[in-house]
Amino acid sequence: MKSRLTFALVALALLAFGASAQITLVNVVPQARSGETNQDSEPTVAVNPANPLHLAASAFTWDNLNAGPMTGNMAPIYVSTDGGATWSMVLNVPSTTGAMFPTGDINPRFTASPSGTTSFLYTGILHSADFNMWVLRSADYRLAVAMTQIDTRSNNVDQPHLGGLMSLRGDAGADHIYVGFNDGWGNVSPTGMTASVDWTLNGADVAPTFNLNAVETRSTGALNQDGFSIVPTVHPDGTVYVGFYGWRSTPGGNTVNTDVVVVRDDHFGNDGYGSLIGAGALAGVQVVTAQPMQVGGFMGNNRLGASNMAICVDPNDSDRVYLVWGDKPPMTSNQTLHVRLSTDRGANWGSDLLTISNAVNPAIAVNTHGVAGLLYQTWGSNRWQSVFRRTNNAAGTTFDAGVVLADTDSTTPAWTFQPYIGDYTGLVARGRDFYGIFSASNYPDAANFPTVMPTYQRYVNWGTNQLFSDAGMTITVSRSIDPFFFHSVELDPKLDFYVRGGNFPLTNKAHRDFLIMNLLNEDEALGAYVVPSDICDPSAPLGSLGRVQCLGVSPDTAGAVPMFTPAQKEEIIVSVVDYLLELTDERVAFERAPFDHPEIFVPIDARASENVAGRGTVAGSGGYTLMGQTGSACTTPLAGRSLTNPTTPSVVLSDGGNAGPVCFKRVPATGAGGIATKLPNYLNISSGPRLVGAAADCGASVNNHYCH
Repeated sequence: MKSRLTFALVALALLAFGASAQITLVNVVPQARSGETNQDSEPTVAVNPANPLHLAASAFTWDNLNAGPMTGNMAPIYVSTDGGATWSMVLNVPSTTGAMFPTGDINPRFTASPSGTTSFLYTGILHSADFNMWVLRSADYRLAVAMTQIDTRSNNVDQPHLGGLMSLRGDAGADHIYVGFNDGWGNVSPTGMTASVDWTLNGADVAPTFNLNAVETRSTGALNQDGFSIVPTVHPDGTVYVGFYGWRSTPGGNTVNTDVVVVRDDHFGNDGYGSLIGAGALAGVQVVTAQPMQVGGFMGNNRLGASNMAICVDPNDSDRVYLVWGDKPPMTSNQTLHVRLSTDRGANWGSDLLTISNAVNPAIAVNTHGVAGLLYQTWGSNRWQSVFRRTNNAAGTTFDAGVVLADTDSTTPAWTFQPYIGDYTGLVARGRDFYGIFSASNYPDAANFPTVMPTYQRYVNWGTNQLFSDAGMTITVSRSIDPFFFHSVELDPKLDFYVRGGNFPLTNKAHRDFLIMNLLNEDEALGAYVVPSDICDPSAPLGSLGRVQCLGVSPDTAGAVPMFTPAQKEEIIVSVVDYLLELTDERVAFERAPFDHPEIFVPIDARASENVAGRGTVAGSGGYTLMGQTGSACTTPLAGRSLTNPTTPSVVLSDGGNAGPVCFKRVPATGAGGIATKLPNYLNISSGPRLVGAAADCGASVNNHYCH
């Protein structure tokens, strides 16, 4: 019984829609680099699908502290082995000694293929100082050992973007790698069709075979190039989508007219990205056509037009794909972001789900619940706000108001190169959780972080708003641009308490069930995906032998399928809510024996001092130093008032008739028979009516445990 209950709780935590989020925020710069003043812009992040404690991140980062010429021939990445709580720096990306600029556009992704005690890490880079595109592989990203070059492209290449999901198989040699990039900007291409994908199906081989496909099929006219951002996303069933800007013409100045194009391949790239046919019987659907786009110019000291496109396929359904892009609508002066969703494999895109003015650097990801997360940065009043939002309905078509992770000055520090904060941010979904990264001013002012205070590894004094290079905090450091990592843990509110181990998780750790204790790190291993076999039948009824014998696997495993249909997911959710509601003991709810209690006086708001002189002492005569909620003394009236007098409630009580600041709550005594009226639910959330399926999409106006 225990194992089945645990499984039900696990399934609910994995699958319940409308989960709350617990967000942690960390400044990635290691303590050993506290003296750094570099402009660490344009960050990315990768999460190991086989071990989410293993993370890699990157930015425009030098091997020295002051953006001087490279002192060695290796550029750094940031490394975490504890889920992003702490970070170190490892020099393992090939660069050039003496180069004025570090290797750029480092865009890492893990696969599930095991490599020692971690997994293979791949990345595309612009190698300094020749700025050719290299594709690299690391057998152990944690080591200061040069990554292995497995491919290269040259001749004015730019913006290598690796596919959001490359871990399609775990068997040796079968890592699928997709790198979208601009193959020939600056009028050097013989065709002008520069949106391209470099890809291989055997990335872990000693010498992988890469294929190059131009995915543009329409003329770019006199511009002779596509936009800089070509972004792929891959589903385990073989569906590959690629989004890009198809430049068409220019009205002059720093504006181009662009299409936003999506192409698709249904067999891992083997069909030449021609599976989605658009206008003129050409490959690629034009989501919008001839939209003005600003290329060059600035907003908040950050350049415009260099990237600003993101795409992500739903890992639960390859028909569903989200697209985000930036353009400059008529009568606007800056960039506007648009978010759209296709539910028919990219054929149709409808209208904007979100339209966000004065915004850049979008990143989007979809978790195993089907919840989409969106990260972007918006500018106004000389401030950059870094915003994270999530979809909040079952269709994935509406977004919550979001949280502002950082709100920082856009004028200080001054920019030293472009991009100032980046051409993109990074967001990855792993299981139900989101992992993201963005760059912003590191000025240590609590007001700059309105949602959650970040952890700084740098030496910092938040009271004086000052950074230091030494532990003694005697040498001050100027503010600069740093990468900030965040982890959004997605939890159903009804299970939040249990998953975190109660209010004393470390104390209780030894007494917690293994599956619950490891829930945050073992999403897929607990049954979200299975491989059908003679003993495992995911189509069998819930609780049947054919289902109980299934072993959970990673969604990247060959042949893996979701263990639950949407209807079964809903059945699990409702059943666990039923169970949790039944746990309420009526004796507790009515305060009956053995849960009756004497009269109790509870300090309100933690401002009332302790009574050190005894219960019967008259208020004001030394027994109580009474402070109100506003900090004012409880002195009107005091004479003759006692906490023991139930007929003349004093100013310290909150049970009615008080004439001053409220300091204490009086809880009347109950006898063994309890009280006549049942205690209200926590937060007054109703226990019914029982709602299932669409009926549980209640909206904000209904407060019910069964609401999604």
